[in-house]
Amino acid sequence: SREPMEQARRIYEPGRDYIADFGQDPGVLAVMFLGFCAWLLGEPAQAKAYGAEMMAMAEGFSHHFTLAIALYGAATLDYHLEDYAAMKAHAERLMQLGHEQHFPLYYGLGLIYRGWLAAHEGDAQAGIDQIEEGFGQWVCQYNGKVTHSLYCVMLAEALQRDGQREGALATVERGIEVARQCAEHCYEPELQRLRANLLAEGGASSAAVDAAFGAAIDIAREQGQAMLVSRAARDYARFLRGAGRDAEAGALEGDLQAAANDGLPACT
Repeated sequence: SREPMEQARRIYEPGRDYIADFGQDPGVLAVMFLGFCAWLLGEPAQAKAYGAEMMAMAEGFSHHFTLAIALYGAATLDYHLEDYAAMKAHAERLMQLGHEQHFPLYYGLGLIYRGWLAAHEGDAQAGIDQIEEGFGQWVCQYNGKVTHSLYCVMLAEALQRDGQREGALATVERGIEVARQCAEHCYEPELQRLRANLLAEGGASSAAVDAAFGAAIDIAREQGQAMLVSRAARDYARFLRGAGRDAEAGALEGDLQAAANDGLPACT
């Protein structure tokens, strides 16, 4: 929910030394999560603005841990916003900071993002190896539960890019299982969207693909995640057209265009 983060931002006192009390600056965290919320709600320009504000705040402190948090947040927003040049810069800087300041968790997160970028740029196996190494750092620190689903999305995307469909599908299934165990459903729509695409690639029945896309859209709608509704519906419409189900695809695209007219992401 965006409201608690907006409330935290309102009561934040810029001149107060929160770091002495909490070991990090909560204002930076509040703006970071506002950025995540903005993207999920279908407000990419606002998400980008929050990312810039967060980095400006973090750069104003001489505090390595707060900066590491901000760099992680910036790289995550870059990934969602598909700003891959910025993502690479933030990931590299996060890795360097994590190494120099002995933050293995944040070094590992930077490595995950760098690995995803390597796979995206064509060096899929090297990227997969880096994601798995970085994820190992994460597991060692926190047993791999928090944001596990996002990293399963990223690993599955890299495996899919390398043609490892079965491995990608197994990764997605693991991500869905852990998301449900931990009640961390934020990225479950993305996992279900990937699952649907992977099932379609493997020649699964239309009913199985329909069910996976339906789950992605329904979960995203229940959670008010306009951006994830749009992403799942876009891929579903493409599948429907490929299957000769043009009327269903047209109806879906019409619903999305109506949502776009109300200020939500369109199916493009």
